[in-house]
Amino acid sequence: MDKREAEEHWIGDSFSFSNFNNIPSEIFIEICKNIAPLDLIELSLVCRSFWRCLSSRTSNTTQMIWRVSREQFLCHKLPPPVDMCEQDYISLVLYNKCHFCKNVYSSIFWVFRKRFCKQCLKERTICYDDFNEAWKKIPLKAIRGLRYIKMYNKIPYTEKYELHRYYLIEDIKILYDEFIVLVLQNKDNDFIVSWELDKHMKGNIYMKEISKYSKEQMAVQSTIFRSNMIKLGKILDSLMEERSIDDNRPKYELDVLYDCLDAKNAFSTTDQLLLNEKEINNMRESLVAVYPEIKKKHRKKGAKKTRANRNVIREIREIREISEISEIIE
Repeated sequence: MDKREAEEHWIGDSFSFSNFNNIPSEIFIEICKNIAPLDLIELSLVCRSFWRCLSSRTSNTTQMIWRVSREQFLCHKLPPPVDMCEQDYISLVLYNKCHFCKNVYSSIFWVFRKRFCKQCLKERTICYDDFNEAWKKIPLKAIRGLRYIKMYNKIPYTEKYELHRYYLIEDIKILYDEFIVLVLQNKDNDFIVSWELDKHMKGNIYMKEISKYSKEQMAVQSTIFRSNMIKLGKILDSLMEERSIDDNRPKYELDVLYDCLDAKNAFSTTDQLLLNEKEINNMRESLVAVYPEIKKKHRKKGAKKTRANRNVIREIREIREISEISEIIE
């Protein structure tokens, strides 16, 4: 993009560079394209002008900046879903808080394009068996066209479970209101059949399209998890190599270090974002800081390695061995 085109894009969106020392627009764009998404968010909060430049949902230039940054620094390579801008797409990927209650223990549900914790998901979704009498009047084919997730329900009086479709309650309410309008307008049966078939067809197309984001998310989480577990393993190795000055014995015990990792919730975020060098150093320092306290509790309980810790140790070792083999092959 040459200087004139860049200025047309940004001036057309009422952007002005007069407040940041007349930086040429094409230079500012190039700078932003080489900044990680989290840093772009911080940059947008520096001043009102930066905010206007980087928060636009309609500017092609703004969307291009966020897209290039995402493709360069994040593992998510698919373009945003239809009707979702780059900023919302990146926020959904990066921030691990529930969309409703802000609980940090949440998961992305691409079908709904939101993050849910377990409680909010339970409160805001419903299966057909739990519909009220009014909602059950909606044609079933139209309901089948709504976006949904599948979850297991326990069959009453048995130990068995069966798979059910769960819909967003807000989607059901919107569909019901739309259906009631058709009824009040005295639309004939052929029109209503055509309406429900259209809903069903559009819903199937949406579900097929959105499934690729769920698949990519699983692959990304697996990649991030493996990488972060290897980095945590290297932290443990470096600590285990340290020796006491007095008797030259290992300064740290592996079991206690794993209790330290649990205490710092290190494993709860291993599939969210790749740990950078600063975060690794901070993690190492925090483990060293909390180690004496955890060791006292460890001794007091006479604790042995828990099954979970043994599994984590084995998992890290397996991941590291596979990584080392692949490095040798390469």
